[in-house]
Order: sequence, then structure tokens, then C-alpha cells
Amino acid sequence: MTVVTESALSMDVDIHRFLEAEGFVGDPMQRARMILEAAGLTRPGKRRFAASKLDSAREVLRSQLIRVCHRKACRDGCFADAVSVATGCWPGKRTLRLIDHGKVAATFVDIATGRAIRMWPDPNARSLGRGYAPDASSPWHAQLVGYQTLPTAALLCKAPVATATTRASRCTPPSRCR
Repeated sequence: MTVVTESALSMDVDIHRFLEAEGFVGDPMQRARMILEAAGLTRPGKRRFAASKLDSAREVLRSQLIRVCHRKACRDGCFADAVSVATGCWPGKRTLRLIDHGKVAATFVDIATGRAIRMWPDPNARSLGRGYAPDASSPWHAQLVGYQTLPTAALLCKAPVATATTRASRCTPPSRCR
């Protein structure tokens, strides 16, 4: 008979909490769990694993999954930073306005004409990107090379949109404070 002491349990880590802390929720958490099982770091139905496996678990997940942040802070930050770098428009310069609709997309408005176009990542871009570097050392590296070489039309979707902006609601150059 094996006796498990409280100190032995404290050296174990709850797998669900570990994956949550690593940013996996919902379906991605299930996928991450399957990857850990396939790597022999846990088995189906097991709730905890040894703390000594944490580094190995992180490395396995990092090598086989590409993390995409779905937290509100990242939608407002990471994507907005990418749009700012690509366009030269910034919220601080009042040439970019952020409105959180819970989606990764951008609408570009020609203020002079009122015409607008909406752009968003193509849902197939991830799998297409990996095909551009089949010999890459990891899925992350394959996707990186793919995104750098994919034609823009395969990376982004676009569609004209009608906007309901008024002159007062459009981005304008900042006024000087006195």
C-alpha cells in the first residue's frame, strides 16, 4: 500500500490550472491536453502531474502549438500595434480609433470620399502558411516563414463596407492644448 502525503501532493500540479495559466481555454485546452498525453507527460483522466514535468510540458506545447491570444487586452493591443506599424496610424495621434467588437478585423475609411474597406485574417492562412516551410524546425517557424511569403490576398480577406460615421466621429488631427 502506498501512502501519499500532503507534501507529495504539493509537488504535483493541477493540469487544468497549468493549461489555463499557459493561456489555453476551451477547445485549445483540450488540444493541448492531447498533445501532453501523446508526449507521455500525462494520460487520459489524470488530473495532476509532477511539477518536475512543467518545463517539458511547456516545451512540447511550444513546439507543437502556435499560441494566439484571445484576451481582450491583446485584441486591443497586439492587433492594434500591428495595424499601427503597417499603416502609420496611431490612437495617440488620433488617426486610429479602437472599437472593441470582439473580433480581429480593421476597417479603413477614406475620410475624403467616405469609402471604407474591412480587412481580417483569412481563416485558411495558418494552414497555408505552414505549407510554405514544410521542413521548418517547428510549426511556429513554418508559420512565420509562411506569413512572410504568402501573397497578401491569401493572408487577408477584404470587403467594401458602408460606414455610418459622421464628420465629428472620424479621426482628426489632435488640437493643440493651451
